Amino acid sequence: MNPMNSKLALQIRSNGSVDLQSKNRTFLNGRHLSPDHPVLLRLGDEIRASSLRRHVDFRRDENPS
Repeated sequence: MNPMNSKLALQIRSNGSVDLQSKNRTFLNGRHLSPDHPVLLRLGDEIRASSLRRHVDFRRDENPS
């Protein structure tokens, strides 16, 4: 699957992450996320969407505008 051809499946925001009814489902720490239900992310969480895997790491902006 070409990631450039797939629709946006996950939205990550400061107030939570949301699976946007993805075809392949989105997982947080191995658990399936229900579509359109925001979840809060914590340091070290693993997000998996299709073949993409990412770990959550919060960093403070040293030069806020």
